[in-house]
Amino acid sequence: LSGAQPEYEWRPTDHTLAHTLLRCVGTLSGSDLITRPGGDAGWKNDTPGAQCLGEHEFRYAFFLHPPESWNIVEQQAERYHSPMRATTRKVGERRVEGICTISNTEISLSTVKPTVHGDGIVVRMFNISAKDVECVMSLHRRIRTVHRARIDETKQKQLVVKHGSIALDFKPNETITLVCGL
Repeated sequence: LSGAQPEYEWRPTDHTLAHTLLRCVGTLSGSDLITRPGGDAGWKNDTPGAQCLGEHEFRYAFFLHPPESWNIVEQQAERYHSPMRATTRKVGERRVEGICTISNTEISLSTVKPTVHGDGIVVRMFNISAKDVECVMSLHRRIRTVHRARIDETKQKQLVVKHGSIALDFKPNETITLVCGL
């Protein structure tokens, strides 16, 4: 599909599902955009670097699901992408080698990275369900402190670590960022 197309499109006439793999453009703006009929929007600049020329490799999956079941979609996406992560899955918990174990499968681990200042580890998780969820995160490294933090790593509240574990309460669809001091 060209860059002017939506991300996906069902074509009932020939029973085809068209799926955008690259969004490439040669010119910004234009009068032929199907998403903006009848009008230009901005300058018409050539953008040869946005052509994404060359070879590309894609890996994707399709998952049919009932309406209003995004938690199932998130769980399937985690399963699909898990081979690309340094994680192993167990029934009832997820273990990230060398860092932590998360006790609830409705909590999705999205980030484990060094802090911006290099003095600790950021662990970011989110609740994929539409309900309140509790979980215990067990740390596998010697951690001095754990703070709940904003996404920019600004520490908000120090949490209690008991025997290397932290109890966390998530609101529906909530993301929690933790800064763990080494």
